[in-house]
Amino acid sequence: MEGSIKRKRLPAELGGHPWRSSMDRSIEVHRFAAPSGQLVRFQARRRTPRDAPLAIFLHGRNGTVDDRADTAWLTELNEDGWVVAGGQLYGNHWGGPRSAAGLSELLATAGRFTTAPVVLLIGGSMGALAALNWIRFGDRPVTGAYLVQPCCSLSDRWDNDSDHRAEIDIAYAGDDPRPWDPMHADAGEFSAAVRYRFVSSPGDSLIRPEAHAAPMADRLASITPREISTLHVSGGHGDPSHFDAADLAAFAGRCLVGVGARPR
Repeated sequence: MEGSIKRKRLPAELGGHPWRSSMDRSIEVHRFAAPSGQLVRFQARRRTPRDAPLAIFLHGRNGTVDDRADTAWLTELNEDGWVVAGGQLYGNHWGGPRSAAGLSELLATAGRFTTAPVVLLIGGSMGALAALNWIRFGDRPVTGAYLVQPCCSLSDRWDNDSDHRAEIDIAYAGDDPRPWDPMHADAGEFSAAVRYRFVSSPGDSLIRPEAHAAPMADRLASITPREISTLHVSGGHGDPSHFDAADLAAFAGRCLVGVGARPR
């Protein structure tokens, strides 16, 4: 059942594009249960056209459908004309079949709000596994993957964190998770038509770049994708420097180039 729509005014500091001052800048939020019961959320500026591109935030460990939805990091995309979505994804999925099922349902539900083929996946920490595995196994192509403090190696988490190992075992219902480990996948399983951007910090002692972002970026570089780039930031896991609204918006804009879409 669809919940009530909450309308919000964006803070003045999100301005900057000259055409924005003449448009209604309020954001509508639609939060409801999808057919399986999974909570999903869609937000867009009022009167966003039906052919608007879609960005999906894939939350990290212990995340929710509402993670970071109200922050300038994501609402900047709304200002640029994107529909921004998020899903519960069945909790701590660790990039496995449950995340794929949740994302598939979210994409099917997105037809209520946008018919555009452009899909940007924004993976936060554990959510990067879901993004990478959707590119490998999903049934709808994506245009870009923006991976923040990204967990890219299931084996690293299994070997080095007992809590994560227990969660991975639950998420995969005792099945072998190795086929779902992006770090062990053949590079050819990843689409070269996708743009990839990593955001990581050498100060992240939990999801260490040398075990995750760096080797994954090297692996993807071998398929010569449309973009493979890294933004090096500072601080530990969750440091605010990871959530650079201008960098995300710029990457999103690049994802619209050459795919029959235009920035708004």
